[in-house]
Amino acid sequence: MKFHVTDLITSNSERAHLSPEMFKEIISELCIKYDSQRKAAKAVDIDQSQLSRFFNGIQLSILVKDLLKLLQQIRKYEVVVERIEQYNDYRRKSIAKANAKKKQPSVSFDSIITKNCEEISVDVPRWLDKIKYVKRMDGMNGIVRLESIDFAKDVVIAKYQVFNKVTNSFVRHISILPTTFQFNTETMYLFGLWAGDNTGGGRVGICNKNWALLEKSSELLQRCFKQPQYLLIGNVMGTELNEKDKQRYQEQLQQIVGKVTFTVNAKCFKGPVLSVSSHNALFKRLLDFLKCNLGDVLAKVNDANRGAFYAGLFDAEGNVNNSKKGVSFRWSAMNQKFVETLMIWLKKDGFHPSYDGANIKIGCRKETRATDFQLFAKLIMPHIIHPQKKHAAQVLLYKTLRNSVENIPWQGVL
Repeated sequence: MKFHVTDLITSNSERAHLSPEMFKEIISELCIKYDSQRKAAKAVDIDQSQLSRFFNGIQLSILVKDLLKLLQQIRKYEVVVERIEQYNDYRRKSIAKANAKKKQPSVSFDSIITKNCEEISVDVPRWLDKIKYVKRMDGMNGIVRLESIDFAKDVVIAKYQVFNKVTNSFVRHISILPTTFQFNTETMYLFGLWAGDNTGGGRVGICNKNWALLEKSSELLQRCFKQPQYLLIGNVMGTELNEKDKQRYQEQLQQIVGKVTFTVNAKCFKGPVLSVSSHNALFKRLLDFLKCNLGDVLAKVNDANRGAFYAGLFDAEGNVNNSKKGVSFRWSAMNQKFVETLMIWLKKDGFHPSYDGANIKIGCRKETRATDFQLFAKLIMPHIIHPQKKHAAQVLLYKTLRNSVENIPWQGVL
């Protein structure tokens, strides 16, 4: 259907579905006008990642108000729309009402932590009691049925059943949590890695191509977070996997997980992506809680723990810019609250970060580069595990700071 801009304005529609070709045409014209996708995103006040999804055909629907903004910028007054969704006030209110019932009680971070000498940890049973999630599960008789919850010496074990629509039957699940979530360099590293590369859904783990990160994640999930290997699942996601490839990945992943699965995904055209995770909805809620209270977490832990968190996030979403146009260490980040918290704490730790709308960068300013790089070498570098990123970081640090007259703290790292 071909719509004129005035028709869209008066249609009382909420969302429009366009073809991949139509989206590509609109975004291409927008990028030509503003020279880059980043500048275009800033001009129309839409996230660059969303424009990229439109351009690559990943997301094929858009809010009508956002579509009108795009069309206005490129002076396009007609657009071919596959279908439109009318505004449904009753449905919106029903969803809002249902979400209000699901809303978690407000829990203060300080109320669930304990301090023993210099060690800070989360009291998990106390956190479970305050969020009332287990109590609500106990009263459910629908798709989720709680069987039991046991508090052992060092773990909390929840057994419950979840209805599976495919098999039309209930499937038993086990969630295991440590009774204390202790903040140290290892747990903070995995927390940072998860914050950048988490597997999504009710799973706790990472999705990455690097074997060293997958191996380390499996080790830390088992040793620090009490997740038994038999509950860990390794997944291989790719466009096409033959039996020989499956056998190779199966043998490799079985060393660090209890079960291996395979998923076909047309978007993995650059090669298979591997993940290691534990299907653990309770543990996922705990990590989500910590991420929502990231500022409080970083305020309580010491410098080494914050450095480990930055390193984990760097291994997941970081990269080294070492080009003729400039040099810097960068973390890819789009969530506004997450970015603001990281910027605040990087500054408190002595860095001079900047944000370009897609990446947090340190070392890009010549006048503060030496300070930023020395801090990176001292605080973050010792915790980086990704082999390629570690090597690239070492090369950049040596190239930039080798002529420094100061006593360089990173000398032992190389």
